Amino acid sequence: MEKKGKSNKINFFKKIYISLFKTPKYSEIQKEGIKQALKYIMGVLLILGAIYSGILTYKMSGNANKLKSYLNENLPKLKYENKTLNAEADKRIVLDDNSVKVNFGGQIVIDTITNYDELVEEYKNKKEATVLLTAEKFTTINSEGIVQENTYDDIIKKYLGQEPNTLDKDTLLYLFDNISYSYYFVVYTIAYIMAHLIIVAVLSLIISLIIYLVNKVKKINIKFGTIYTMSIYALTITMIAFFVANFVPVKIKMYIQAASVIASAVYLWFATENSNKL
Repeated sequence: MEKKGKSNKINFFKKIYISLFKTPKYSEIQKEGIKQALKYIMGVLLILGAIYSGILTYKMSGNANKLKSYLNENLPKLKYENKTLNAEADKRIVLDDNSVKVNFGGQIVIDTITNYDELVEEYKNKKEATVLLTAEKFTTINSEGIVQENTYDDIIKKYLGQEPNTLDKDTLLYLFDNISYSYYFVVYTIAYIMAHLIIVAVLSLIISLIIYLVNKVKKINIKFGTIYTMSIYALTITMIAFFVANFVPVKIKMYIQAASVIASAVYLWFATENSNKL
Protein backbone atom coordinates (compact mmCIF):
# COMPACT_ATOMS: atom_id res chain seq x y z
CA MET A 1 0.00 0.00 0.00
CA GLU A 2 1.30 3.46 -0.88
CA LYS A 3 2.05 5.64 2.12
CA LYS A 4 -0.14 8.66 2.59
CA GLY A 5 1.46 11.98 1.72
CA LYS A 6 3.96 10.49 -0.71
CA SER A 7 3.91 11.41 -4.39
CA ASN A 8 5.69 9.88 -7.32
CA LYS A 9 7.96 12.70 -8.36
CA ILE A 10 9.44 12.66 -11.83
CA ASN A 11 13.24 12.69 -11.72
CA PHE A 12 15.28 15.55 -13.13
CA PHE A 13 16.59 13.88 -16.28
CA LYS A 14 13.18 12.49 -17.18
CA LYS A 15 11.85 16.05 -16.89
CA ILE A 16 14.45 17.17 -19.42
CA TYR A 17 13.30 14.43 -21.79
CA ILE A 18 9.63 15.35 -21.32
CA SER A 19 10.37 19.08 -21.71
CA LEU A 20 12.11 18.50 -25.04
CA PHE A 21 10.11 15.67 -26.58
CA LYS A 22 6.84 15.01 -24.73
CA THR A 23 4.71 18.18 -24.55
CA PRO A 24 1.53 16.15 -23.84
CA LYS A 25 3.07 15.23 -20.47
CA TYR A 26 3.63 18.85 -19.39
CA SER A 27 0.31 18.65 -17.54
CA GLU A 28 1.80 15.87 -15.39
CA ILE A 29 5.05 17.57 -14.42
CA GLN A 30 3.39 20.91 -13.76
CA LYS A 31 1.32 19.27 -11.00
CA GLU A 32 4.47 19.26 -8.85
CA GLY A 33 4.12 23.03 -8.63
CA ILE A 34 6.06 26.18 -9.38
CA LYS A 35 8.79 25.49 -6.79
CA GLN A 36 9.73 22.22 -8.46
CA ALA A 37 9.66 23.91 -11.86
CA LEU A 38 12.08 26.58 -10.61
CA LYS A 39 14.35 23.93 -9.07
CA TYR A 40 14.29 22.12 -12.40
CA ILE A 41 15.29 25.14 -14.50
CA MET A 42 17.98 26.01 -11.93
CA GLY A 43 19.38 22.51 -12.42
CA VAL A 44 19.36 22.91 -16.20
CA LEU A 45 21.13 26.28 -15.93
CA LEU A 46 23.65 24.87 -13.46
CA ILE A 47 24.64 22.15 -15.94
CA LEU A 48 24.80 24.54 -18.90
CA GLY A 49 26.57 27.21 -16.83
CA ALA A 50 29.19 24.77 -15.56
CA ILE A 51 29.94 23.56 -19.10
CA TYR A 52 30.10 27.11 -20.44
CA SER A 53 32.30 28.27 -17.54
CA GLY A 54 34.57 25.26 -17.97
CA ILE A 55 35.10 26.16 -21.62
CA LEU A 56 35.77 29.82 -20.77
CA THR A 57 38.18 28.92 -17.97
CA TYR A 58 40.01 26.44 -20.19
CA LYS A 59 40.41 29.10 -22.89
CA MET A 60 41.51 31.60 -20.26
CA SER A 61 44.16 29.19 -19.01
CA GLY A 62 45.40 28.55 -22.56
CA ASN A 63 45.54 32.27 -23.34
CA ALA A 64 47.41 33.00 -20.10
CA ASN A 65 49.99 30.32 -20.89
CA LYS A 66 50.49 31.67 -24.42
CA LEU A 67 50.85 35.18 -23.02
CA LYS A 68 53.35 34.07 -20.41
CA SER A 69 55.45 32.33 -23.07
CA TYR A 70 55.32 35.37 -25.36
CA LEU A 71 56.24 37.80 -22.58
CA ASN A 72 59.05 35.55 -21.42
CA GLU A 73 60.59 35.76 -24.89
CA ASN A 74 59.92 39.43 -25.59
CA LEU A 75 59.95 41.36 -22.33
CA PRO A 76 63.25 43.14 -21.70
CA LYS A 77 64.99 42.81 -18.35
CA LEU A 78 63.35 45.11 -15.84
CA LYS A 79 64.68 46.61 -12.64
CA TYR A 80 62.66 48.60 -10.11
CA GLU A 81 64.49 50.70 -7.52
CA ASN A 82 63.99 54.10 -5.93
CA LYS A 83 60.38 54.02 -7.20
CA THR A 84 61.63 54.00 -10.79
CA LEU A 85 61.36 51.24 -13.37
CA ASN A 86 64.25 50.73 -15.77
CA ALA A 87 64.16 48.55 -18.87
CA GLU A 88 67.36 47.27 -20.39
CA ALA A 89 66.41 48.57 -23.82
CA ASP A 90 67.54 51.62 -25.73
CA LYS A 91 64.25 51.98 -27.59
CA ARG A 92 60.51 51.63 -27.15
CA ILE A 93 59.22 48.05 -27.19
CA VAL A 94 55.69 47.35 -28.45
CA LEU A 95 54.16 43.95 -27.70
CA ASP A 96 51.03 43.40 -29.81
CA ASP A 97 50.87 39.65 -30.26
CA ASN A 98 47.38 38.11 -30.37
CA SER A 99 47.89 36.65 -26.88
CA VAL A 100 48.45 40.18 -25.57
CA LYS A 101 45.32 41.48 -27.30
CA VAL A 102 43.20 38.63 -25.95
CA ASN A 103 44.33 39.17 -22.34
CA PHE A 104 44.68 42.95 -22.25
CA GLY A 105 42.37 44.07 -25.04
CA GLY A 106 45.21 45.84 -26.81
CA GLN A 107 48.98 46.27 -26.81
CA ILE A 108 51.70 46.56 -24.18
CA VAL A 109 54.24 49.34 -24.57
CA ILE A 110 57.47 49.40 -22.55
CA ASP A 111 59.17 52.78 -22.65
CA THR A 112 61.23 54.00 -19.69
CA ILE A 113 63.08 56.61 -21.77
CA THR A 114 60.45 58.96 -23.21
CA ASN A 115 58.98 61.74 -21.09
CA TYR A 116 55.93 60.37 -19.28
CA ASP A 117 53.46 63.14 -20.18
CA GLU A 118 54.48 63.08 -23.84
CA LEU A 119 54.15 59.30 -23.98
CA VAL A 120 50.69 59.29 -22.39
CA GLU A 121 49.49 62.08 -24.68
CA GLU A 122 50.75 60.23 -27.75
CA TYR A 123 48.85 57.02 -26.97
CA LYS A 124 45.83 58.86 -25.60
CA ASN A 125 45.38 60.53 -29.00
CA LYS A 126 45.71 57.18 -30.79
CA LYS A 127 42.68 55.90 -28.86
CA GLU A 128 43.96 52.35 -28.94
CA ALA A 129 43.77 50.12 -25.87
CA THR A 130 47.29 50.26 -24.45
CA VAL A 131 49.14 49.22 -21.30
CA LEU A 132 52.11 51.51 -20.68
CA LEU A 133 55.08 50.45 -18.59
CA THR A 134 56.90 53.72 -18.05
CA ALA A 135 59.65 54.74 -15.69
CA GLU A 136 57.23 56.36 -13.25
CA LYS A 137 53.91 54.56 -13.53
CA PHE A 138 51.91 51.61 -14.75
CA THR A 139 49.30 53.26 -16.97
CA THR A 140 46.36 51.93 -18.97
CA ILE A 141 44.60 53.79 -21.78
CA ASN A 142 41.36 52.45 -23.21
CA SER A 143 40.06 52.80 -26.77
CA GLU A 144 38.23 55.99 -25.80
CA GLY A 145 41.43 57.64 -24.60
CA ILE A 146 40.61 57.40 -20.89
CA VAL A 147 43.77 57.15 -18.79
CA GLN A 148 44.14 55.22 -15.54
CA GLU A 149 47.38 55.53 -13.59
CA ASN A 150 48.87 53.27 -10.92
CA THR A 151 52.16 53.47 -9.11
CA TYR A 152 54.32 50.36 -9.19
CA ASP A 153 54.14 50.26 -5.39
CA ASP A 154 50.35 49.91 -5.68
CA ILE A 155 50.69 47.12 -8.25
CA ILE A 156 53.12 45.20 -6.04
CA LYS A 157 50.87 45.52 -2.98
CA LYS A 158 47.67 44.64 -4.85
CA TYR A 159 48.81 41.70 -6.94
CA LEU A 160 51.78 40.33 -5.04
CA GLY A 161 50.61 41.03 -1.52
CA GLN A 162 53.95 42.31 -0.32
CA GLU A 163 55.65 45.56 0.52
CA PRO A 164 57.12 47.49 -2.43
CA ASN A 165 60.68 46.34 -2.88
CA THR A 166 60.99 44.68 -6.26
CA LEU A 167 59.43 44.41 -9.66
CA ASP A 168 61.22 42.66 -12.45
CA LYS A 169 60.52 40.43 -15.41
CA ASP A 170 60.24 37.29 -13.28
CA THR A 171 57.86 39.05 -10.90
CA LEU A 172 55.54 40.04 -13.75
CA LEU A 173 55.58 36.54 -15.18
CA TYR A 174 54.75 35.16 -11.73
CA LEU A 175 51.38 36.88 -11.92
CA PHE A 176 50.36 34.50 -14.70
CA ASP A 177 51.24 31.48 -12.57
CA ASN A 178 49.17 32.81 -9.70
CA ILE A 179 45.75 32.95 -11.38
CA SER A 180 42.94 31.18 -9.49
CA TYR A 181 41.07 29.47 -12.31
CA SER A 182 38.69 27.79 -9.86
CA TYR A 183 37.64 31.28 -8.70
CA TYR A 184 36.88 32.37 -12.26
CA PHE A 185 35.03 29.10 -12.92
CA VAL A 186 32.71 29.71 -9.96
CA VAL A 187 32.19 33.39 -10.83
CA TYR A 188 31.43 32.60 -14.49
CA THR A 189 28.96 29.85 -13.47
CA ILE A 190 27.09 32.07 -11.00
CA ALA A 191 26.96 34.92 -13.51
CA TYR A 192 25.63 32.57 -16.20
CA ILE A 193 22.88 31.22 -13.95
CA MET A 194 21.79 34.65 -12.70
CA ALA A 195 21.69 36.19 -16.19
CA HIS A 196 19.67 33.31 -17.65
CA LEU A 197 17.28 33.16 -14.69
CA ILE A 198 16.32 36.73 -15.55
CA ILE A 199 15.80 35.68 -19.18
CA VAL A 200 13.63 32.76 -18.03
CA ALA A 201 11.56 35.03 -15.78
CA VAL A 202 10.90 37.53 -18.59
CA LEU A 203 10.28 35.02 -21.38
CA SER A 204 8.07 32.74 -19.28
CA LEU A 205 5.89 35.71 -18.35
CA ILE A 206 5.62 36.88 -21.97
CA ILE A 207 4.81 33.54 -23.59
CA SER A 208 2.48 32.58 -20.71
CA LEU A 209 0.48 35.79 -21.15
CA ILE A 210 0.24 35.26 -24.90
CA ILE A 211 -0.96 31.66 -24.58
CA TYR A 212 -3.32 32.60 -21.72
CA LEU A 213 -4.96 35.36 -23.79
CA VAL A 214 -5.26 33.11 -26.84
CA ASN A 215 -6.92 30.47 -24.67
CA LYS A 216 -9.33 33.06 -23.31
CA VAL A 217 -10.33 34.05 -26.84
CA LYS A 218 -10.85 30.39 -27.69
CA LYS A 219 -12.81 29.96 -24.43
CA ILE A 220 -10.33 27.42 -23.12
CA ASN A 221 -10.33 27.61 -19.34
CA ILE A 222 -6.78 27.01 -18.03
CA LYS A 223 -5.43 28.89 -15.03
CA PHE A 224 -2.59 31.33 -15.67
CA GLY A 225 -0.52 29.70 -12.90
CA THR A 226 -0.74 26.34 -14.66
CA ILE A 227 0.35 27.85 -17.97
CA TYR A 228 3.18 29.75 -16.28
CA THR A 229 4.51 26.60 -14.60
CA MET A 230 4.43 24.70 -17.90
CA SER A 231 6.19 27.61 -19.64
CA ILE A 232 9.28 27.08 -17.47
CA TYR A 233 9.58 23.52 -18.78
CA ALA A 234 8.88 24.74 -22.31
CA LEU A 235 11.86 27.10 -22.03
CA THR A 236 14.28 24.16 -21.72
CA ILE A 237 14.81 24.20 -25.48
CA THR A 238 15.43 27.97 -25.38
CA MET A 239 18.05 27.67 -22.64
CA ILE A 240 19.88 24.96 -24.59
CA ALA A 241 19.68 27.06 -27.76
CA PHE A 242 21.02 30.13 -25.93
CA PHE A 243 23.93 28.00 -24.71
CA VAL A 244 24.73 26.81 -28.24
CA ALA A 245 24.39 30.37 -29.55
CA ASN A 246 27.43 31.41 -27.50
CA PHE A 247 29.64 29.50 -29.92
CA VAL A 248 28.32 30.73 -33.28
CA PRO A 249 28.69 34.05 -35.18
CA VAL A 250 26.55 36.95 -33.93
CA LYS A 251 24.24 37.01 -36.97
CA ILE A 252 23.43 33.32 -36.65
CA LYS A 253 23.17 33.68 -32.87
CA MET A 254 20.20 36.06 -33.17
CA TYR A 255 18.29 33.66 -35.43
CA ILE A 256 18.94 30.71 -33.12
CA GLN A 257 17.72 32.64 -30.09
CA ALA A 258 14.60 33.97 -31.85
CA ALA A 259 13.72 30.55 -33.28
CA SER A 260 14.13 28.88 -29.87
CA VAL A 261 11.77 31.34 -28.17
CA ILE A 262 9.16 30.69 -30.87
CA ALA A 263 9.69 26.95 -30.39
CA SER A 264 9.08 27.30 -26.64
CA ALA A 265 5.85 29.20 -27.30
CA VAL A 266 4.74 26.45 -29.70
CA TYR A 267 5.65 23.78 -27.12
CA LEU A 268 3.56 25.62 -24.52
CA TRP A 269 0.66 25.95 -26.93
CA PHE A 270 0.60 22.22 -27.64
CA ALA A 271 0.91 21.52 -23.91
CA THR A 272 -2.15 23.66 -23.08
CA GLU A 273 -4.10 22.14 -25.97
CA ASN A 274 -3.40 18.68 -24.60
CA SER A 275 -4.17 19.77 -21.05
CA ASN A 276 -7.58 21.03 -22.20
CA LYS A 277 -8.41 17.62 -23.68
CA LEU A 278 -7.71 15.79 -20.43
